[in-house]
Amino acid sequence: MNTVITAVAINKGGVGKTTTSANFAVNLARKNKKVLLIDLDSQGNLTDWLLGSERFENEVVTTIAHVLLHDPIKNGVFDWEENQTIISVEENLDIIVADDDLMDAETTLTSYSRREYRLKERLEELLEHRHYDYIFLDLSPAKNLLNVNALTAATNVLGVLETRIMTLQPLKKINDFITMIKLSKLNPELKFSGLLLTKFDQRTNSNKQIKDLIESTYPNLTINPAIRMNVDLTDAPSINKTIFDYAPKSNGAVDYENAVDAWVKMV
Repeated sequence: MNTVITAVAINKGGVGKTTTSANFAVNLARKNKKVLLIDLDSQGNLTDWLLGSERFENEVVTTIAHVLLHDPIKNGVFDWEENQTIISVEENLDIIVADDDLMDAETTLTSYSRREYRLKERLEELLEHRHYDYIFLDLSPAKNLLNVNALTAATNVLGVLETRIMTLQPLKKINDFITMIKLSKLNPELKFSGLLLTKFDQRTNSNKQIKDLIESTYPNLTINPAIRMNVDLTDAPSINKTIFDYAPKSNGAVDYENAVDAWVKMV
């Protein structure tokens, strides 16, 4: 199969994008799929979660910032092995890390030619030498050049929307962003692969109403099940574990397991 490159996105923080990126990736890796995670948020939350800040600080690695700023005309094809860019998280799962250098990198990128294609071109080079079934791009909520790079490189977008707020505005914003990418010919084939609802509290009428609204508005995109409110999902990152290791029998683990299975059929 061709590599599925998924931008996990929505124009709002705190909805579970990074949680979804990590748990989708781990789940697929443990189903014997080759998976790469790329942290594209300068806060580096995904990096710290899966590697731990101590491990990251003690290793000499090349971050995604250096990958994006690499000039193949001056320096030749980027050498992924020599630059120690790809770090193994566990069997079948790798990560390219981020840190706060990514903010400066974005500023520098604005002066580059073909700046919107930097990530796409580097990934094309990587995939000539390594096979991945899935690549997940963990985005910040900003509408910036880094996310333009992500949507230019992606084959699809996985939207993440919490059910606690009665608004479709964040979804409209990311949909407008995707439309802009398509109309500008950066990635005419880009599409939504699914919409995952998070922080769903089935005990409240308001949550049920929001879920019903989203499902009726986007019937072919909504992933079932929604991810139920679960304290284990909040606690797991604090000890550098995904939900499948921290609480494998929890609602969070069950919901993410089923959501991955549903999404794979949609993508």
